[in-house]
Amino acid sequence: MKARTKVLAALLVVAGACAVNPATGRRELSLVSEGQEIAMGREADP
Repeated sequence: MKARTKVLAALLVVAGACAVNPATGRRELSLVSEGQEIAMGREADP
């Protein structure tokens, strides 16, 4: 039972990290939030 709970928790974490790619409209794993991505772009090209 504990293993099943751990697997479910892992799936919820992965699902929470998914975002819709605006170019394709498909859900993808995203390790960086939209806000972080914007900040990185502004830092790279001020």
